[in-house]
Amino acid sequence: MAEACERAGVVIFERTEALQVVPGRVRCRQGTLTADHVLRATESYTTELAGEKRRYLPLYSLMIATEPLSEATWRELGWRDGLTIRDKHHVFFYAQRTTDGRIAIGGRGAPYHLDKPIDEARERNAGVYERLQATIRRHFPAAGDAAVTHHWGGPLAVPRDWCMSVHYERSTGFGWAGGYSGHGLVASNISGRTLADLVLGHDSDLVTLPWVGHRARPWEPEPLRYLASQAIVNVLAHGAAVRVWPGDDEGDHPFQGRLAALPGSVADPRRPGRGVPVGRSQGRHRHRAQPPDRPDHGLPRRRLPGFPAVQLGDQDVRQLALGLRRHGRRADGRTVVRHGQLLGRGLQLQAG
Repeated sequence: MAEACERAGVVIFERTEALQVVPGRVRCRQGTLTADHVLRATESYTTELAGEKRRYLPLYSLMIATEPLSEATWRELGWRDGLTIRDKHHVFFYAQRTTDGRIAIGGRGAPYHLDKPIDEARERNAGVYERLQATIRRHFPAAGDAAVTHHWGGPLAVPRDWCMSVHYERSTGFGWAGGYSGHGLVASNISGRTLADLVLGHDSDLVTLPWVGHRARPWEPEPLRYLASQAIVNVLAHGAAVRVWPGDDEGDHPFQGRLAALPGSVADPRRPGRGVPVGRSQGRHRHRAQPPDRPDHGLPRRRLPGFPAVQLGDQDVRQLALGLRRHGRRADGRTVVRHGQLLGRGLQLQAG
């Protein structure tokens, strides 16, 4: 991509950190650039710019690549050149055959860190690495013994409504695009061509697409954004934990777009009840919702759909406590940390 830009006359300044991107000006550590048109395409790194921290939730997607496979292995797999593969799980894997004969496979699930969401150290994760290796052994057994030679990753930009956006203000010459949520290979191409048409004033089909001018509301402040990241990863990975209670209208609690339950917890959607252990399965706690006659520690008794008990490990509680101290705010106006619990309006977090 860089070579294609340079062939078109673009000048690229590497190792030039942008500290501020505003209409007509990009302030860098080495100096300030001015231009009639400034287009911001910094995706998840936008959150490191002043005033933009809550625009996106940065979630990491990681990949591994095997050593080059023999033609006999490819024939056994039945995988012809140019074919890309993904499964249909919410936390899915995606894979492709590279030009030099490797399987490059990736997936999500790397943890979000409250103290420093974007960090080069997050680009490798042992748990995701092992899960991707297991995926190769399970789905591509002929390559199960192949050595893994590469492991890398990067942060995705996830808007509050998971919808990408393209903006351009003709009066200021400032535009931006992003929020691809992991689908940027195609979406960034469309966005780039759309921004070009907007800047040049072309009345093309691209400028009429629904994400042009779309605005998503900002994410909640920390540590609530941290909670959202845990919910997204865990709910998608453990959708089977969702349970509709007897007597409830199934259509009243759609799983889509709603925090329903996290691993180790099944919450009564009629009440923000507390999860309690009822046994062990494969070394992990199973939980059921607290009976309706138990007290709620002062939490509202009205129904608050989408706010169940959320089961967290000790590390999660430490991260949340750190975030509350660091950010100096009371989540949702009335949050306290007491005896390893974070209690909020309609929300309860417990150490697992």
